[in-house]
Amino acid sequence: MKLLVITDFVPYPPYSGATWRVYGLLSHLCKRHQVVLVVPIRMPTDPEGVAHLEEIGMTVVAVSRPEGRRLGKAVWTRLRALSSPIPMHWVLTWDDTIERAISAAIGKHDPDIIQVEHLGMCRFYDSFAVGKPLVLDQHNVERTLESDVARSMSCSAAGLLRKREARKVPAFERDMMSRMDLVLAVSDLDRAELQQMAPGTKMVTIPNGVELEFFAVAEPASSKTVVFTGTLDYQPNIEAALDLASEVLPRVRAAVPDVKARIVGRRPVQAIRDLAGPGLEVVPDVEDIRTYIQEAAVVAVPLKSGSGTRIKILEGMAMGKAVVSTRKGAEGLDVRDGYDILLRDDMPGFADAVAELLGSPEERQKVGRNARSTVEAGYGYEALALRLEAALLDLLQRK
Repeated sequence: MKLLVITDFVPYPPYSGATWRVYGLLSHLCKRHQVVLVVPIRMPTDPEGVAHLEEIGMTVVAVSRPEGRRLGKAVWTRLRALSSPIPMHWVLTWDDTIERAISAAIGKHDPDIIQVEHLGMCRFYDSFAVGKPLVLDQHNVERTLESDVARSMSCSAAGLLRKREARKVPAFERDMMSRMDLVLAVSDLDRAELQQMAPGTKMVTIPNGVELEFFAVAEPASSKTVVFTGTLDYQPNIEAALDLASEVLPRVRAAVPDVKARIVGRRPVQAIRDLAGPGLEVVPDVEDIRTYIQEAAVVAVPLKSGSGTRIKILEGMAMGKAVVSTRKGAEGLDVRDGYDILLRDDMPGFADAVAELLGSPEERQKVGRNARSTVEAGYGYEALALRLEAALLDLLQRK
């Protein structure tokens, strides 16, 4: 099978839920099938990432920014997007360059199946709708995610524009899914919601997962450290970090005076950087998140918005850590409150659960052991790649 994948980011080194999903699935799939990845080069680390992907067996079509881009074109591209069915913040000024590269890659490699990562990449539909079976990997229910992000923004000019653009998403999402031969959902919960939007479309659940060897079980931590990890310019994570600092930590500190907290992740916005102070460390742009999970006694996930499933939870569970999350944070994961995770929706209850775990090493270890068993049973990427492979081969047989 020859699979051509169109994505908006180089998935190595993996640093977020989306990059881990793409890398985790494709790195195993390319051992048995030919995988061609079409991707724009957007970050300084991307050339090294491309080299690694080619080293493990993928063919990478890297699309570089054209030189001499003009401000006028950038402004005109965004203005033109205002009247488009595609949200303006999904559009790049060099979309035409990416579009041509997709067409050329399809012509050169003649794939059996074309897979698109994220709804936003469906803006290139006219380039990849060439009569091949089409697969859309829905990392989120985008109408839910965009609605949550827009609702959280202020009534500034930028906020009002984002709210306006978010209203485009449900119709675009419904339309694009209806044109696909197969849609991948990250949980049965997401799949049920997506199926309501596009009832005639074939859908399967391929959960988010974790690399079990990479996120190996850590030694039990003797510290009183709580960690929150994530991409820190992503609105749901920003809200969660602010809640951790303002609502959770003060109550935990009243019960556990020597507690320390770390907020760790890429691209922290200024509001998160400003949280740093006595007992709370903000650690930006780390190379290896495992060090900070390993040193933590508790992984905290006080998320109240967003969509998809949270790989930060699976990473903590894989390393044998006790995780405290809201039900929204653990949405779509096959976990049990009190067994392999603690679920609390109100922030006082969340703080109390964290404090109780900090005071009980035995309970932390018990929950952590159960968490690792849960991840091993259903969330390893090698097994998930086999599920994806079966779904793709079934699609080829049906076509």
